[in-house]
Amino acid sequence: MQQTNSNLLWAFRVTTSHTSQGSAWDVSQLELSNNGTPLIPSSISTSGSYAHPDYEPIQVLENNPKFWGGRPDEHGQFYLQLNFQKAVAFDSLTLTLKQRQEHFATKISILFGRSIDGTWVWNQVGNYESSGCVPLSLNLSFPGLSLSLIEPKREPKREEPLRVPPADFWHSPEKLHPARPMEFVPDSSFYNSVNVNGLWVCASKTIELEVISKCEALVRSKVPLWLLQACRSFRSARWAIDPGPLRIIILDNRFNEQAGMIPELENDTKGRNCTSCPFVFTSREDFVDGVNFQWPLGALTAHELVHGLDMVIRQVDPDFHNRVAGLFIQAKKSQIYQYKDVRGTHEMYAATNRDEFLAETAIIAMGLADPSPNREYFKSGLYLRSQLEEKDPEVVDLLSTFLNLEI
Repeated sequence: MQQTNSNLLWAFRVTTSHTSQGSAWDVSQLELSNNGTPLIPSSISTSGSYAHPDYEPIQVLENNPKFWGGRPDEHGQFYLQLNFQKAVAFDSLTLTLKQRQEHFATKISILFGRSIDGTWVWNQVGNYESSGCVPLSLNLSFPGLSLSLIEPKREPKREEPLRVPPADFWHSPEKLHPARPMEFVPDSSFYNSVNVNGLWVCASKTIELEVISKCEALVRSKVPLWLLQACRSFRSARWAIDPGPLRIIILDNRFNEQAGMIPELENDTKGRNCTSCPFVFTSREDFVDGVNFQWPLGALTAHELVHGLDMVIRQVDPDFHNRVAGLFIQAKKSQIYQYKDVRGTHEMYAATNRDEFLAETAIIAMGLADPSPNREYFKSGLYLRSQLEEKDPEVVDLLSTFLNLEI
């Protein structure tokens, strides 16, 4: 192998496989400058983008409210790559990267690259990480960086098929937090709360008791008793801050309450509509006005709760992960979750990855999909459970094993 050292840049890539919701990565700015002068790429490459002009990768270079709506490749990897037509000499590089709160990366790798006889060779120069629901923003300098690029062995190109991800670790005791010495009890100085047969619903004290009652009714109507009881004994992965159990946290959007405000965290973690083990974060608006005055009441909470229940089920049933992944791959191949409009062919959010496939099909099966004509559920003809049963009966059968769909 031949080694080359140079302060020349052909391409620059930020990449991740760790995002807040696993299905999308929203980047509003990616700027690379040399001694304060922005480097303008000749093109941008990505792992994939949401099919709408407002979410194209070019948005990261524009000074506007739009952003790149990133989607992962078939291996679950996101990347955003700046390409330069000619090698760019540099003395001191500065990177500015900004993400949106809705879908952000918690771990990011930075790579510099060059093309050798048509093959990209990459040099990793940094890894950066945040915790919880914090959108990681970077402003980094690489003064006098010398790249070390190693030419790889040439291998014939082959088409990579979609593959079932390996079984995960939720059932491996050595990779989980030990059980709490005393059972969890919500902090009454911050929360009003109710225990629903093992699953705690905890709400900021600024939120009306009626909201808690609505969330409790949603949980009781959709989640069977055996699964609620399993939530009580759920143990978080060791990388999580809190050991468990799984619980719903309702924060008040009127006062911009953030995840880090809860007594279990007390840090600068941002966000309130996401699942971050063992917390299912949601907000008051989901039970009062609907998120953005668009979502059906309870739809956001149900979506995030399915992400949480998925972790609980995988802890008691090691095969559940692969069963869902197999149905997801089957659905991708059969293009069930695609629709067409005047701009072309698009994939629904359910087609993003295994986790969002489970959560989004659950929303449809529970009768919580938005039937508005401008939403993807309507455009794809998948906003009723009967439609889902017709197009993908196997996923409805699977959902019925852990959700009450007849109510």
